[in-house]
Amino acid sequence: MNGISRSGAAEDHSGILGRALAGTMLVRLSLNGDTVTGEERLLQNLHERIRDVRQGPDGALWLLTDNAAGRILRVSPAPK
Repeated sequence: MNGISRSGAAEDHSGILGRALAGTMLVRLSLNGDTVTGEERLLQNLHERIRDVRQGPDGALWLLTDNAAGRILRVSPAPK
């Protein structure tokens, strides 16, 4: 697996959400203290490098991609 960048990462109640350094996916790392206990790969079919990840005040994630048109995506959890 490619390394995970802490630069441009967001932290939420479930762990850290970061981007793969050379990949085209978002990665959620579950933590127990300082130990990584799980990894979930998200948005693998996006086919764009995720350049930055930020969390908004409402908990949604904002992603900047390397799309030639300069895409910014808002990602929020599915309703329960």
